[in-house]
Formats: sequence, structure tokens, C-alpha cells
Amino acid sequence: MNVITRQASGSSGEIVTSSKSSKTSNTFGKRIPRTTAKKRGLIIRTISDEATEPSNQLTEDDNVDQENEDEEEMDEDDVGPVVDNFDSWEGPVWENDNEAEDYFAKLYKNGELYNDEEFGKIVIKPWQLFTNKQHLRDVVRDYCIQSGFSVVVLKASNLRWTVKCSASNNEWRLHASRLLDGVTWTIKSIQNMEHTCSGLEVKNPMVSTKWAARVLLEDIRANNDIPAKSLNQLLWQRYGVQMSTSTLYRMRLKALRDINGGREILYAQLPDYCEMVRSTNPGSSAFCAWTPQDHIDRPLQFLSIFISFKGCIDGLLAGCRSFIGVDRAHLKGNYGGVLLSAVALDANNELFPFAWAIVSVEDTDNRKFFMWHLKNLLKDSEKGDEWCIILDRQKAGRRYCCKHLVKNGKKPFPGPLMFSLFWRACGAYSEFTFKKAMEQLHKVNPAALIWLSKAGDQSAWTKHKFNEAIKCDVNKSNFVESFNATLGMERARPVLTLLEGIRRTTMVWMCTRKQASANWIDDDICPSIKARLKVITQESKCCKAYPNADGYEVTDGKSVLLVSFAEKRHGMRAILHARLDPKQFVHEWYSMRRYKGVYAGGINSIPDSDQWLDFDMPKIEPPVMKRGVGRPCRERRRDEDEERKGKRSKTIKCSNCQCYGHNSATCKGGPTAKQVAAASASTKGKGKQADVASAAAKDKGTAALASAKAKGKEPMSYSQPAPKMRKLSGIRFSTQP
Repeated sequence: MNVITRQASGSSGEIVTSSKSSKTSNTFGKRIPRTTAKKRGLIIRTISDEATEPSNQLTEDDNVDQENEDEEEMDEDDVGPVVDNFDSWEGPVWENDNEAEDYFAKLYKNGELYNDEEFGKIVIKPWQLFTNKQHLRDVVRDYCIQSGFSVVVLKASNLRWTVKCSASNNEWRLHASRLLDGVTWTIKSIQNMEHTCSGLEVKNPMVSTKWAARVLLEDIRANNDIPAKSLNQLLWQRYGVQMSTSTLYRMRLKALRDINGGREILYAQLPDYCEMVRSTNPGSSAFCAWTPQDHIDRPLQFLSIFISFKGCIDGLLAGCRSFIGVDRAHLKGNYGGVLLSAVALDANNELFPFAWAIVSVEDTDNRKFFMWHLKNLLKDSEKGDEWCIILDRQKAGRRYCCKHLVKNGKKPFPGPLMFSLFWRACGAYSEFTFKKAMEQLHKVNPAALIWLSKAGDQSAWTKHKFNEAIKCDVNKSNFVESFNATLGMERARPVLTLLEGIRRTTMVWMCTRKQASANWIDDDICPSIKARLKVITQESKCCKAYPNADGYEVTDGKSVLLVSFAEKRHGMRAILHARLDPKQFVHEWYSMRRYKGVYAGGINSIPDSDQWLDFDMPKIEPPVMKRGVGRPCRERRRDEDEERKGKRSKTIKCSNCQCYGHNSATCKGGPTAKQVAAASASTKGKGKQADVASAAAKDKGTAALASAKAKGKEPMSYSQPAPKMRKLSGIRFSTQP
């Protein structure tokens, strides 16, 4: 076939053509096949001998369909240089495309674009097209690992890539090269398609943490806490390989770094994150603090960040009582820090977080920072100064956490009696009950009354002195700790991932509860309040009510109380005796209307950091890294009175001797003769039951001895001969017989 070449011409500008046995044409130093030029719709211009200007040129747009057959038979001597002004996304190539073929199928008719399949057997063959060289290398690596062999690279450049099997007795070889578009790669040839060498069942050098992080990235993204055992199962099912547990955990850490970004980079994005919060949720409060740029030791270092969304503040003011719990949670990341949370209770007594902050350390300045922002959020509300804050620190809020108060009194006043009397005094709903508890405390230890008097005003820790306008009798900050527990392993994530996790959790809560309460009746009370009324009704069955001139007289045991309808189980008994509906005496703060008002608004989504605007904020540095001794603790430290987690059985029973206190692995053959004799002596003189028990013990001991001998174990005995002793140069040592 004739090939057009552009050669230097004389003064007349003559174009000279030459014939060669090739399919390519030289166009401005770039060789393009004629068939490819026609498929790509390139414009072919012809230049006459009389003029060098393209005024008398013949221009034709040849598309893939080749509508005009006469133009294909055009004399090649009349064809001039090929001008590549083709746009792959415009022109008749796409307008006349009715078959919806892929771009690569249009461009390379002989090739087949490789389809990435998530699961299944990987198949490679000649003339498969890949988007780039890295795509080709990844697919070949996956194929080799799945097939159980490794390869070595023979040739590698920007134009070609050749690998062969690492086994010396196998001739498997793959050759790939780059196509003319400069990006796409294809497999040109594969020698010995059927791989015949022995596989690498023990260890494949192509398996690495980087490869495992790539193939398991989506699984780790779906579950950040997926264990190593599950990761090994996925690798075995898909590729037939396994990795060590420690290597898998390092790989998971690398994958999480790719998903969430580096911890240092995320600290630098916190100022921009505050701007995004204010722009996507107008009216929200988002403040980030850092050291000044001219600081001597720590310029532009992170100090604290405070976040509160507009939808949360509106819900708090619309339907929540003026009762707020504040608590802290230590973060488990590389840089440590403390999470401060402010949580309220809605009309259904459900958690409603509305503000949170992250500070570098928990000290007086950072606590003042958080409380100052809370005051600015609530100062413009109608409730004014009626807000009640409960803290885990004594004398720090308007209401004390009695759990921490009793815990502090446990050391100077130990014992279960003092513990129960403390709680009876803290939970007293009437002055009479409180007085009785304090009198009993005085009888047991008079110093306990002095200690409680120093704890502060009674309105901060005993229920009968609480402010009734708040309509909340909670005396513990456990509900804030419950919110911190919902974060789980998010506390070990990078700081920006943690903030987004809290926002997403709160956003989902608000949306879900809004949808669930859409069909509720406004004048009715909330479901948890109805359940609470049933519990109080059951508790009031031990009481009896007698009507009098001023109200009701209720007897509870030997106590006679004059009560009103507002008191708890005594008031419930009086309400039921009067044949009234208890719902009439529930305050309006617990109604469905208030509940719907809390979740009337919502939180808007925030896009990922790649879509943020450029706010021209400084890039701050993370705080000083804190590294403790040993492995960081992920679980919450439980108190002494709390049940330990993970212990399924508290009593161990041996399957050999049927005795308690040990298992079959540590069994010594059952009770010895001395133990049997002691058991029989303890039951001696107790009649027939003692004889039966003694006989059963002997039978059990005999059966245990037989079972131990059958398994080759020698029973424990206290009548073994003493070890022999002998003297040797003033040194004494013992030898077993």
C-alpha cells in the first residue's frame, strides 16, 4: 500500500510522494495508520501544485460508517498531510452512534477492554486493553497470585513491559506495550497460556501489605473494625492466600490511612471545616482555636474546636427541658485529646446531643472555653438563667452526679451499708424519707453527715430539694456517658473523621425520629413516659389510699403519708383510687408536641474535603504526640461494682470428675482419699442423707480414679514417699524417685 510522506519541497512547494510496504503515514512527525485516521474522523486535505495555501483544498469528514465509498478509492497521490483536530466527545462520530459502543471498541477494533470484576476468576488474554500501565500491572499481579505463581520483570519502560514466570522450568511469558494514544496499554502476546509449574502454596513474594490494602479496600471501608480473621477468609476465598495476623492489622491501618487521610493532614483542615459548617448550615456555631503564628515554641498549633449546629440549637430551645449533661471522653488516637459533649433529654427521655468540642488537654482553661460557648448559645433563650447543668465533677455544676459523689465517699466510708444509705439519701423524694436515711447514717457513722454537709447545698444532690420547674429528677450523668459509648471505635479515628462521625450520628437520629413521630397525636404523651407510668402503677400496689378533707392519706408499710397527686407511687395510688387518668397529671414537657418540636429541623450534609471551597485559612499543626506506655486501652475502665465484660461462665465444672473449680485440662484425677474422708466426716451423724452423700462421694471418687487411669493420668495423693536426700561436698539437693 502507498504511504504518504511529507518531504522538503523546492521553491514551488511541490509535495513528493513515495511508495513503501507499510500502513502508516507520517504526519508532522507522528505516524498514524490510515485506518485509524479514518475511524477517528480526521480531516484529509489535498494541496495543489499551483498554490501552497489551502484555499483550493478538498476537505471531507470520514466517519466510522464510511458513507461515501468513492472517497475510499481516491488516488493516494492526491492525498496531502493529515490534520489531527479531532475531538473524541464531539462531531458526527458520536452523533451518528446508534449502537452505543464503548470508546475503546471504536478506537481499536481488534482489542477488548478489560472489565474489572469484583469477584471470580481472573482471565487475561492477548489484545486486552487497559486504561494505563498501573492498571495492567495490578491485573497481572492479581492473576499471578490467584493462579499461585510469581513473575520477574524482563523489560520495563514507558513503551513496553515484559514479565516471565519466576520458575526456571516454566516458559510462561507476557509482553505488553503502549498504544499510539500514549495512555492505553494492551497485552500483545502470552506464551504458554496453560501455566504448568508447581504453585507457591507456602509463600508468594507478590503478596504484600500494599497489594492486600488495594484488594480489600472496599471491605475495610464498609467496616473499619473488621478483624484479621475475616480479612484472611476474604483473601483465601478470592485469591487462595493467607497472611499473618500482625501483617493484616498493619495492612488495615494503611488502608484506613488511605480512606481517612493522614492524621496530620486532617488537623490542617479543621479551620476550613468550621467554615464549611457555617456555610452549609447557616446560623451554626463552629470555632477553632490555635496558637498565633509568632509563637516561639508552637506556632499555628491546634488548641480546641467547638461545633454546634443550628438545627440542634433550635430543637433544644423548642422541646427540651432546661437540663443539660456535660461529660468528657478521652480520645485514643496518636495525639490524644479529650472530647467534651453537651447532651439534653427530649420529651421521650432520649439522648439529644447539641454541642461538642475537642480540646488538646482537659484543664481549667479548656473547660472554661467549652462552658463559655455553651453560655453564648443559651443566653438568648426565653429560659434565661434557669438552665441546670449536671457534671461529673463535684461543686462544678448546679446539680451533682450522685454516682461520682457516692464513689468519692466510698473510700472514707466503705461497706455496703453505707453505700445503700448514701443512695437512699440521694434518691429521697420526700423530706420524711430523707430524714430517715440521714438518721440511719448518723447511727452507723456520724462523720458521714459531716462529709455530706461539706458536699454542698442539698438542692444539688438530693431529689426532694430539686427545682420543680426543671421537670427532671435525673441525678446521674450516665446519659452523657451513654452518648460517648455510641461513638465506639470512632474515638480512635482521626480528628476530622471523629467530628464527621458525630455529625452523621446526630443527623440520622434527628431524621429517623422525625419520621417515626410523624403520625403521633400531639396531645398524647410519649411512649417511654407511658411505660414509666406502668412501672409506677405496679410499684403503688403495696400502698393503700384513704381520702381525707385535704387530699389523700396513703399507707406504705407502717408509714402514713399525706400526699398530693404530684408525688410518685404514693400519688399514683391516690390517682387510681380517685378513678382518674394518670396522663392528666403528666406535664406538657413530656407531650408529643414537644417531641416533634425537637426534631422539626435537621442538619444538612457536608461534602467531602475534595469539594470544599478555598477559604484561605491557615494550615495548622497537630498537637504534641502523646505516647503512653504499652498498648492503648480501647475499652472503658469499669468500676469495681460493675460486671466484667466477656466472662461467660462464673462456675467451672470438670467433665472428668464432675467437680467444680477446675476443668478437664487441669484435672488431677478427682478428690483424694483424704478429701473423701473429710467430706464423710463433715456429714457424719446427719442420718440417712449423710450416708447417701458419703456413699455418692466415694462412688464419684472411684469413678474419677478409673477415668484418670484410663487417660494415663496419675491421681494426686498426699501420701507419696519423701524425696531422698544425699550430701555432696556440703551441697544438698533432692531427686524424685
